[in-house]
Order: sequence, then C-alpha cells, then structure tokens
Amino acid sequence: TVVETLTLIGQASNSVVNVGINDTTPLSPLSVGGAISLPIRLDTGTTQTLALTDYCLIVQNASSSTVTLPAIATVGDGRIYRIISHQGEIVVDGNSSETVMGSATYTFNAMNWIDIMSYNTGTDWKLVGKGALI
Repeated sequence: TVVETLTLIGQASNSVVNVGINDTTPLSPLSVGGAISLPIRLDTGTTQTLALTDYCLIVQNASSSTVTLPAIATVGDGRIYRIISHQGEIVVDGNSSETVMGSATYTFNAMNWIDIMSYNTGTDWKLVGKGALI
C-alpha cells in the first residue's frame, strides 16, 4: 500500500493558521490562488443517496426522484451539496429523523437547483441557495 502525505505550512497569527495554495500571503484560513475542481455526479435513477465524496448531483430523470442526505454527524457542520434537476421534481429527504428546513422533506421542481448545508443544530439541513437553470 502506497500512502502519500501532504504537509501544508501556513502563517500563524493569534493562534490561527492561514494556508495558501498558490498564494504566498494567505489572509484566510484557506486561500486558493487559482481554479478549483469539485466532483459532479450524473444520476438517471429515481433514488439517490449523497455520499461524502459528492458535491454536485445532477438528476436527469423525467419522474419524481428522491435524494437522501447523509447523516449530519458523518459530514460535520457546514457541508454544502448542490442538487440539480434537469427533468423531474426532486424530493430531498433528511437522513433518518433529520429534517430539511424544519420539515421531513423539501421538494423542488424540474429545471431548478438548490444548495443545501449541514447546520450546527446537528439535526437540520438548511437551504442556502436556489435558482432556475437557464
């Protein structure tokens, strides 16, 4: 088994370490001086479950689809997922008894997208962005 280790060295000020990637003077905890790439997954089924390795899920199914979120305890506070519907309605379901915007599920129409974030309550996902596809 090959194991690679990456050590990041940053500048510390007031017990805060700022790390820069292609940035020699980072002013934020993480500063990226260039483009980033995030994972995108296309799924044509009627049920999907988001994983730790997901960021953007594009659902391309003419029927209604259900997207189940992972348990907040497994993803931590502040995890953001983007969910896109190209054809059918999407029902977003919290894991087990977890909620989405205070309800058991959150539904949005075809040709729309949402950004959803784990929130520090530990039991509720919050909608932090939404829009229509152009």
